This record gives sequence, C-alpha cells and structure tokens, in this order.
Amino acid sequence: MKKPIAIPKWEVMCPTECNEYSLFAQALENDPLVLFHATPKQFFDNITTSGFRSAKSLGTGALESVSYARKSSGCLAHIGNP
Repeated sequence: MKKPIAIPKWEVMCPTECNEYSLFAQALENDPLVLFHATPKQFFDNITTSGFRSAKSLGTGALESVSYARKSSGCLAHIGNP
C-alpha cells in the first residue's frame, strides 16, 4: 500500500499593486508610456476597430470615461476578491 503524500496548501493571493503582483515583465510594467486596460474578450474586435469608447457613447450605461491602470494588477479589480 502506498503511503499518502502531503499536498501543500496554497493561500489565495489577491493581485494588487500593494503586493507588487504583475502579469507582465517589469520592463513593460514600469514603462511610463504603457497603460493597462482589461475588458471581456467579447469586446476585443470592437475595441480594435473602433477604439475605446465609454459606456455612455456605446449606449450601454452612464459612465462617460474609460479607465486605465499604471500596473497590470490594477486592471484585475473588476474580477473581485475571494
């Protein structure tokens, strides 16, 4: 009979700028000319053909702006925390 092995338990990490979580290499994350934005994949084609548009201009809401983040982790806030 095989001996059971211990399986390590990993704590769930909330990706934030405070814990310096990054999706990309530091050269990209720290480039002052780079901003990050996250949106559902279903909108990718519209963004590439028409650019970023506010919810108000799209007729889908009242927000008049589009948000960007200096660090990639800033784009993950819409996902929520566990």
